[in-house]
Amino acid sequence: MTYAALTGSLAHRQSAESALGIVASVGVEQPRFLGWALAVAEALIAGPVEVAIVGEPSRALSDVAWRLRPPGAVVVTGQPDAPGIPLLAARPTVEGRPAAYVCRGMVCDAPVTEVAALRRQLAEPAPASS
Repeated sequence: MTYAALTGSLAHRQSAESALGIVASVGVEQPRFLGWALAVAEALIAGPVEVAIVGEPSRALSDVAWRLRPPGAVVVTGQPDAPGIPLLAARPTVEGRPAAYVCRGMVCDAPVTEVAALRRQLAEPAPASS
């Protein structure tokens, strides 16, 4: 799930989904492995959650993103449109200030520049699955 979230690769997302079906039967005999599978399942249900922080390094935004990220979330920091990091593509700063983009299922909320606003976005529950 992490690689799929970082790159936008639907093939890797589908592979993670398929692997969860296999893990369920393995978990009966080897329950210690279920923890990782449950983290992947939660990330799958949550979207997965992706946080892109762009602009000059903002320790405040980064600290909140890392502390409050949901299980399985991906957090990336860097300059807008940094080569090789699709999660930073087409995500500009806001009026020259560092900005955080919280995305679920590859759909992003409006960018925020304030720590309190980022906290609110990260606290939002996962959308109900259909």
